[in-house]
Formats: sequence, C-alpha cells, structure tokens
Amino acid sequence: MNLLTLFEVFLLALSFYGLASYSGASQYTVPLACLFCIFWVQKLEKRMKEEEDVRKRVLEYRLKKHRESAEQGPRKARTAHRIDDIY
Repeated sequence: MNLLTLFEVFLLALSFYGLASYSGASQYTVPLACLFCIFWVQKLEKRMKEEEDVRKRVLEYRLKKHRESAEQGPRKARTAHRIDDIY
C-alpha cells in the first residue's frame, strides 16, 4: 500500500470518529474537512502518476533513439579539412 493511501484511510476513520463522538458544529466540520483532504490527496496522487507516466514515456523514447543510433553502426569521425585537400 502506498503511504498516501494509508493517510486517506486514516482521514476516513477520523471523519467517522468525528461524526460519532463530536457534537455541535464540530460534528460536521471535522468530517467535511477530512473528506476535502481525501479529495485533495487523490488529486495529488493522480498528478504524481501522470508525471511518472510522462517520465517513463520520455525515457522510453530516449532509449529507442539511442538503440536506433547504435544500430546504424559506428559513425565516421568528422575531421576538419586540410588546406592541401581543398586545392
């Protein structure tokens, strides 16, 4: 299990505890705050997963380009022309 998932479970348990044991305005504000935090954490997890997928695709693309260049064989070294070669 992911650490953020465990934090979400903790917040969910805290919201149920708030409903059962608190009275007055706290009875509703604590669970609402916990549910809001759960929503925020889920959005954070989604963004982190999307960024990880993008990094993975970029790495795969770079690896593919590297393999293609390696398959072309060794490249001829480029050297500067000498004046004798030009005339």
